[in-house]
Amino acid sequence: MVPWLSRTALDTIGVATANYDLQAIDGGQPNSLTQAYSNILNMKRIKRYMQVVRASSQDVVDKQTALFAEGKGGSKNLMSILNPYSTFFFAGHGSTSSTMAWALYELSNHPEYQTKLRGEIKTTRAGVTRRGDGEMTILDFDLMHYLPALVKAVYEQLSKETLRYHPIVCSIARQSNSDTSISLDIPITLVTGEVVDSFPIERGQEIILSIFNYNRLKSVWGEDADEWRPERFLENHGLEQRTKLGLVSNLASFSSGVRGCIGLLQMQSILFELIDNFEFSPPPGDVEILRAFTGTMAPMYVR
Repeated sequence: MVPWLSRTALDTIGVATANYDLQAIDGGQPNSLTQAYSNILNMKRIKRYMQVVRASSQDVVDKQTALFAEGKGGSKNLMSILNPYSTFFFAGHGSTSSTMAWALYELSNHPEYQTKLRGEIKTTRAGVTRRGDGEMTILDFDLMHYLPALVKAVYEQLSKETLRYHPIVCSIARQSNSDTSISLDIPITLVTGEVVDSFPIERGQEIILSIFNYNRLKSVWGEDADEWRPERFLENHGLEQRTKLGLVSNLASFSSGVRGCIGLLQMQSILFELIDNFEFSPPPGDVEILRAFTGTMAPMYVR
């Protein structure tokens, strides 16, 4: 599933941002971007991937600009999005496809959520038809319950819970630009027995922040933090008062800055169609799914 989800993410990025078909799916062969992205495990490969991303982005801009000049569509303003377009490719399609893969993995192990989602999808489609529209809108996705929860964890809740339980980036590093200290919300006991509620940071010191650990912190998410349970985003456990982290439901998955993830709606729209048209189940036999680092944390199965 992961390679095909990656191709799907590439094609949706191409169409949504530049009205351009990258033919990652219909081409039949792996796209140059997907080939370059495969197994990114070191900086040399990341640099090579960025070279391919830049070249592919420039190719899209050139072709669309030429179409505009010939009066055949396209756009004359694509040069202004060349750098963001490269970012969409690098940061968008791998993380999106891996998150969707984890969401489908959890759904295959929890078929009851597939049933709930299909019911919600059927109701949403009926509402779109009643008002005379042919396509879903952003508001339609926002009004769903389970699909956003799937991606967060069933549509919005599924989305959120998957981002919480399976963060694609498990940690981030930050470097202090001055001497300071970090206050702790919950005091900790050192191996010496000393209890501290803050610790000093020197200028230039690098700090590793664990997204994975925070997203499963029981003091934030409850005693069932190690369980994939979308309903937690539909319930009020006082989590909003406990923490105020980031832009999406107290998740550390996108750090805690002011920038959000444009891939959330992309994931929801793709999962909407997949779940509406297919049923998902675990692979046959004794198969173990492991988390593997391939640039992002992707599922890998071992027999």
